[in-house]
Amino acid sequence: MYCIMKKIIFMISLGLLSQVAMAENWQKVIGDNEGAYFLDKSSVRTVAAGKAYVAKYVFDKDSEEYEAKKNDYIVSNNIDNCEDNTTVTVSAENFTAKGVSGGREEYDADDVSDVSEDEVNQAFFDKVCGR
Repeated sequence: MYCIMKKIIFMISLGLLSQVAMAENWQKVIGDNEGAYFLDKSSVRTVAAGKAYVAKYVFDKDSEEYEAKKNDYIVSNNIDNCEDNTTVTVSAENFTAKGVSGGREEYDADDVSDVSEDEVNQAFFDKVCGR
């Protein structure tokens, strides 16, 4: 079962990766004076593990912690399980404000967290799962 789930999530991440370049329907989900999180509404898909989607975080000012400048951004592929109230980030890629990739990271598909533990995860979950 573990192997099957990893394969499903890998295939989903490949499918979402191809959508990142085409993502054009960004909706602001939550933000503060550091930056804002957006959901690509056109990327939301029902998959075996729940709802898969593309999210983006845009820095509103320079960040030493993340080595980012104003308007740099991170695009991530995520899956929310609407039944279990959990979420997992499958991958994330950093970009400069001009769209130049600064590197991509893949994450462990088993690194699932409860959405109620984080207000950002909860906000995305509410949008994606329709709560």
